[in-house]
Amino acid sequence: MIDAGVATGNATQDIDVEARITGPYTEPAEQGGVEYWRCKDYGRESLRRGDVEHSAFHAEECALR
Repeated sequence: MIDAGVATGNATQDIDVEARITGPYTEPAEQGGVEYWRCKDYGRESLRRGDVEHSAFHAEECALR
């Protein structure tokens, strides 16, 4: 992010991460019945919420990257 020509942080600091990470959801029993989390922007899913909170997890075009 730029403020009067000075870098003050990155763009993801202004994004509501909680609104873009959804879950937990539960898989159907025939798929294991475990909980998972999803990135709302590009639909990537993980069994660990911590994965979804890291920018490297997200697609290049995702706002959380």
